[in-house]
Amino acid sequence: MHSVVIMTMERGDLDDHVFDPVRMLDLSPTAITYWDRDLVCRHANRACKDWFGIDPELLLGSRLETTIDLLCLDSHFALMDAALQGERRSVVHAFHDGVARRDGLVHFVPDVRGHFVNGLLIQVSPTPAIPLFVRTNH
Repeated sequence: MHSVVIMTMERGDLDDHVFDPVRMLDLSPTAITYWDRDLVCRHANRACKDWFGIDPELLLGSRLETTIDLLCLDSHFALMDAALQGERRSVVHAFHDGVARRDGLVHFVPDVRGHFVNGLLIQVSPTPAIPLFVRTNH
């Protein structure tokens, strides 16, 4: 049996529970990094440790060209370049942790403001389980 706890907050309590977008990103199972126009890492969430084996604090301030092999994304330069030209790109990529392998859906998302690309968001999320075949009864 499951229990449900419902909490009510008085209007004055809202300040104690302010929405924090950085905390929200850290709770996500999706690795999220943001690289500015000089390709310097400005944000990396906690999931980077799970996906890349790198503490996010170590990514902050690093240049993409020096960390791209650590992120295991060095084979996707063409997709990153397209994103830096303003085109959104995605690819399924295999990540290896010793002998274990898991696939991630990698999105290269340009941060376009006006006519300029100001940065690049790279996000890696788990791929959904896709059955090899689906049986239908007709």
